[in-house]
Amino acid sequence: MIMDLEWNTTYSHKRKGFFNEIIEIGAVKLDQNLVLKDRYQQFVCTQVSKKLTGHVKQMTGINMDDLAGGKPLMQALVGFRKWIGPADTVILTWSATDLMVLLDNLKYFSGRGTHIPFMRRYVDLQRLCDVAMAAQKQTGLKVMADMLEIDSSDLDAHRAVDDCLLCARIFERLYDETALQKAIQITDKHFYRRLFFKPYFLSKKSSRLIPKGSFDFDCPVCSCPAQPLEEFQFKNHAFFARFSCGDCQQDFIGQLKAKKTYDEVKILKRTLPIKAPEPEEEPETKT
Repeated sequence: MIMDLEWNTTYSHKRKGFFNEIIEIGAVKLDQNLVLKDRYQQFVCTQVSKKLTGHVKQMTGINMDDLAGGKPLMQALVGFRKWIGPADTVILTWSATDLMVLLDNLKYFSGRGTHIPFMRRYVDLQRLCDVAMAAQKQTGLKVMADMLEIDSSDLDAHRAVDDCLLCARIFERLYDETALQKAIQITDKHFYRRLFFKPYFLSKKSSRLIPKGSFDFDCPVCSCPAQPLEEFQFKNHAFFARFSCGDCQQDFIGQLKAKKTYDEVKILKRTLPIKAPEPEEEPETKT
């Protein structure tokens, strides 16, 4: 089953900050042969916002009259849970953003936002497709469809059911049973810890989380080990220091970023040329 949510960003006096309030739930069911079996659409009446932002109205085409006929979120989720069916149904979304918004809405309206009660098995379809396409960064839904030359002219972008249908077309095009089975995540406590974890950059060179030898750099010209000319400094999420190669006398800057994720520390290293100082302009002489 593929799920998609639409939401409206509004100011919450309760939180004294902005809140993404769900306004539409959409989903489609696929059988084992990826044939569309059923679809679900439900507007959610707003309980926090009294109006939709101009951006949301323009992007989705949804208006307050549509939402007036909707259901309060918790009531809507009861009906949605019944429609989903068996507890072992695999739920897919395009990125985990919808999960975070749903959990935040559950916390806001029920006080219980630690897990999604109707979800036992989950797949991040965006990640699955990015791996299949060897993408270097996260790819948007429409961008992925364009990359695969999938026609979406008959679908309304940013409407929950139509976004699900576009996801289904992409899923069908890139379907691989082995890859899918590996991508299925069991939504236990570790799943939610990983979901809530916010990656951050390590800022202390002495951190035990940074692998030994990470601050060693080779010359970008001859690949020989280079020697640091100064202590590493930290700025803009990165460590950097000047290096010199004793073999070819090449000087350069070594830059390292160490990003802590839930499972690992990702190390990104690169070398940069040292910019030559700009010549000073001679003062003009008066005649």
